[in-house]
Amino acid sequence: MAETYHYVGPGNNAVETIVRIDGGGDTTKQPSEVLAVADGGKYLGLTMKWLTSTHLLIILKDDPVLVNYQVVKTSGIDVSLRYDKSQIR
Repeated sequence: MAETYHYVGPGNNAVETIVRIDGGGDTTKQPSEVLAVADGGKYLGLTMKWLTSTHLLIILKDDPVLVNYQVVKTSGIDVSLRYDKSQIR
């Protein structure tokens, strides 16, 4: 799941996109945050593809302003990040 948040207030104007994965059917597990990017309102063109049952590929059409947080492996799941305009359909 990916969500975009827009923060507004005195001295605080930001846009952040966060990607989380769920517990794989285990309802007792909380979703794990695997990517957080500050995109400054740009259109990221984010897509996600499960390459295998244990490998998630996240593709961004445009480079984010800043990658705040990136996980490469969690709970046996590999997470890859790619910037590739040709992969967005």
